[in-house]
Amino acid sequence: MVFHVEHQDDISLLLGTFSGSYPFQQIHNSFNRSHKPISVSGIFNSSILSLFVSALIKHTGRFPVVLFNNPVLMDDFIYNIESFISAESLALLPDLSNGQNEDYSWFLKNDAYHKIISKQVQAIIAPVNSLNISLPSQKHPEIIVSVGMPTTKDEFISTLDNFNYNREFSVEFPGEYATRGDIVDIYSFGTTYPVRIEFFGDTIESLRLFDPNTLETVSHIKKTSVIPLVTDDPEQASSLFSFLPDNTVFILSGYDTNRDVFRDAINQNKNFLKYSLIQINDLASSEIHFQINTHENLFAGFSGFKSHLSSLIDKNIDGSFFLFCSDSGQYERFSSLLAKDRINIINRPLSAGFEIPDQNLFVFSDSDIFPRRHRPRSFSFLPPEIKHTKFNPTEIDYNDLVVHLDYGIGQYHGLDKITAFGAERECLVISYANNDKVFVPLEKMSLVHKYRSSSDIQPKISRLGSGEWDRIKLKTRRSVEELSEEIIRLYSERYHSAGFAFSADTEFQLMMEAEFPFEETADQIKAINEIKADMESSSPMDRLLCGDVGFGKTEVAIRAAFKAVSDSKQVAILTPTTILADQHYFTFKSRLKKYPVKVERLSRFVGASKQKNILRQLAVGDIDIIIGTHRLLSKDVSFSNLGLLIIDEEHRFGVADKDKIKKYRSNIDVLSLSATPIPRSLHFSLIGARDFSLINTPPKERLPIFTEIISFDKEIIKRAVQREIDRGGQVFFVHNEVKTIASITATLKQMFPDLDIQYVHGQMSEKILEPIMLDFVNNKIQILVTTAIIESGIDIPNANTIFINKAHKFGLSQLYQLRGRVGRLDRQAYAYLIVSNPSRLTPKAIRRLQSIKRHTSLGSGYLISMEDLEIRGAGNIFGVEQSGNIHAVGYDLYIKILQDAIDNLKDHKTDRNVEVPEQPHKKDISIIFPFPAFIPESYIPSESLRLSYYQQLTSADNFGDIDSIRHRILDIFGKCPTEMDNLFSLVFIRLACIHLNINKLKFDKELCLFHFESLINFNNPNDFISILKDTASSSGLSYKFIPSDNLVMAIYINKQQKIDMVKQFLYHLEVNLNLGR
Repeated sequence: MVFHVEHQDDISLLLGTFSGSYPFQQIHNSFNRSHKPISVSGIFNSSILSLFVSALIKHTGRFPVVLFNNPVLMDDFIYNIESFISAESLALLPDLSNGQNEDYSWFLKNDAYHKIISKQVQAIIAPVNSLNISLPSQKHPEIIVSVGMPTTKDEFISTLDNFNYNREFSVEFPGEYATRGDIVDIYSFGTTYPVRIEFFGDTIESLRLFDPNTLETVSHIKKTSVIPLVTDDPEQASSLFSFLPDNTVFILSGYDTNRDVFRDAINQNKNFLKYSLIQINDLASSEIHFQINTHENLFAGFSGFKSHLSSLIDKNIDGSFFLFCSDSGQYERFSSLLAKDRINIINRPLSAGFEIPDQNLFVFSDSDIFPRRHRPRSFSFLPPEIKHTKFNPTEIDYNDLVVHLDYGIGQYHGLDKITAFGAERECLVISYANNDKVFVPLEKMSLVHKYRSSSDIQPKISRLGSGEWDRIKLKTRRSVEELSEEIIRLYSERYHSAGFAFSADTEFQLMMEAEFPFEETADQIKAINEIKADMESSSPMDRLLCGDVGFGKTEVAIRAAFKAVSDSKQVAILTPTTILADQHYFTFKSRLKKYPVKVERLSRFVGASKQKNILRQLAVGDIDIIIGTHRLLSKDVSFSNLGLLIIDEEHRFGVADKDKIKKYRSNIDVLSLSATPIPRSLHFSLIGARDFSLINTPPKERLPIFTEIISFDKEIIKRAVQREIDRGGQVFFVHNEVKTIASITATLKQMFPDLDIQYVHGQMSEKILEPIMLDFVNNKIQILVTTAIIESGIDIPNANTIFINKAHKFGLSQLYQLRGRVGRLDRQAYAYLIVSNPSRLTPKAIRRLQSIKRHTSLGSGYLISMEDLEIRGAGNIFGVEQSGNIHAVGYDLYIKILQDAIDNLKDHKTDRNVEVPEQPHKKDISIIFPFPAFIPESYIPSESLRLSYYQQLTSADNFGDIDSIRHRILDIFGKCPTEMDNLFSLVFIRLACIHLNINKLKFDKELCLFHFESLINFNNPNDFISILKDTASSSGLSYKFIPSDNLVMAIYINKQQKIDMVKQFLYHLEVNLNLGR
């Protein structure tokens, strides 16, 4: 195999081989003779057309304008062309019919205009109706901005305003700019990244590309161009043709089947006569014909492809062979499977392969081998059309309840400046009972957390000086001892248990994974690799996989199960509902049908006699994968060689079932799947008692679900249902009351007499329930009225509207799961939360509904689970007996107390080699720092941003973290004022004091005093004191020791470099003590 990390050489080789064909040379020669239309056939799909267009660009120097009258074919062409030509070099014109979104059309027009003006475009792709598009005249060309260019920030902003750019707080989309201090961020069209321009006086000092999501620099550049935005000014309008170069060639795709449309366009634009014209015929014979063969239905899976490839290689010694892979996962698999074959494997997608025998050219796509669903992709540079709301559960807003470790529960009242030791500082203000206030400086900010617990009962605001808070903390500490021992026991059991170490992936594993019909997301690949690593280790796996509904957890489970079966182990898959077990059964059965894997199910859908037969086969090892409900936990179920237990939606099982599950955890691999794990399972993962994987990347083209809170308004319901039915879809109507479900169904039947409407609930017999569900899956029922039995795992992609009646009675996780039943395709989905008497809702219910409406961001299931801690109360986190303690101190402090208890126990209760993860503790350091140290409002005006940076700095665990935060702030906001430099120095000094066991540091005129709490890793104080002396002497510092109960050292510092001298001394002391920080 010819293996390339970079694939450009492979693409160049492919284009070169294709351009050497006789038909291509005929076309090239025809350009030089006349502008007579060139008729071409044999280019019968978009894969070949994209290769043809790319070869024209690379080997004839032509500028193609590719016209389509079929939007589906154009989308498919876009999918393929980016594998040959970069998106930055392609311009897509908008459809001028009324069907395209106006904002999207405006975006495409601006993107194309900017690429044309800046001469970066190599080809234009356009619907035929876009030829009449109007673009601004070239009277206002681009301006080139370069490093060292003389201009002021104000002059540059004036230019941006004249160019119609929109001023925003931060740039997210092309056409926007933002300004901070000496910095201007601008997001031009036609670029992958926005540009950060930093001024120094009246000169541009630097230009940097940056990531609009993180705001961090990607790379430095020397120059960039700024081009006016397109406006609808008729006086400034020019036609597309006025921008086209003389070497333009128009390519008319599907000319013979759209002849009238193309002829009308040519007749309306006499400018066509100036340019070369290629007519691509689908059916008609042409003067120039490419003899190309397709691979349609040629291969029967990988073995058929491998046989065909081997035969071709034997017959065509000089042949060129290429395989396009749609994602990195496929690329890695085929690189392994075909390691010994002479083929160029390219990590780029292609919708279909082809062969040109006359050129000894053979091109394959992974879709030829394993049919994959390729959703036509937009250009990679296009932004999302919907802004998602993301949620940070720990973000503190004004008036939020906060918990101070020393003073208790109070209200956050913003940031305020105070003067301490003659210097100005910005502090966090907390208000307590009797209007008392505590000002928390930066170095104590790690002691403050947002209060999170049950919302129904407000916690009592603490009273300073009463001693009550200390009593509450003591009571909580005593109560967590049993829980901490349980966590330690779990650790010890996992560490000492001997599990089965599964083998590395086999060729069959790679083949099975390559058959996955979708492109894996990056998070999916990461989760799969983590699970495989767990399975191949000798310790039992206990991993929680948290992934949003429809983000691909089932496929991860299938791969883990197949890996286990490949090592002759059995797999049990436990589901909370019969319907979900049934669906998993058919999914696993279909996915593994090509392999000798026997899949069976145990549920109430299986008759008694067949169940007996299944149990017998399971016991003797004739069944590889068994899928079922809690029936799998019955005493009569036994396994021959169980190796993997997969639990879907574990939080849905009761206490008794969970106790039965526990017996498996000590010696077999366990994988739990959930979209919104209950806080107990989630935080057992976060504090390390279980391993944790997160799939947070949505599949390509997935859209957030439109969510609305409504009353039972028949008109709104009718319109929503009709919209779904008109596009061929189906509707869920959730009504979680068995007694009245027939009545609500009758009401809906009166509203929609022409639709087939049925209802299901969990108390139905399987004889009634199964046919109805199958009819709904097969689109024979338009509206399914159902209880919450569809909450977990049901996958019906054609149902994309859901109504949830009496939504206020559901928990947040339930609402999220129910809403996740829709939105599984690339079409817009709708969720309507129906409430009666909104004015009578409890605050808790209102917050729950607001939360589910607000969190439309794809992948927000993990964050919703975090907010569930705040809203549902903490009874489910660590057991009911702990809920009162969590309410008393807040969730974050409770977790800290629990972590402290674990750390205190771990050396006594476990083998010292068992590493229990611990959180770094921030000691209460007293630092007298008489210099202004804060973030000026003039530098970062946003209080929430300043608070966020204060929290980040307080949480820094090492000097690298501080440098990283400093670099990020400098990058985004420009040069630091003196107060910011002092702030970074203060954070550095505080962290060094923690490392060195210094509990007090004081700047005192010409001295700096260091109070050491203990001697680090030294039994002999004299050895430690010697290192102190040597460090001071080597740094050129005078020093003395001051009599005290503990060691106190003073160094002499001069007025000009006080801070730097202290920082250098502390840094060198750490190095000399070999602390390895």
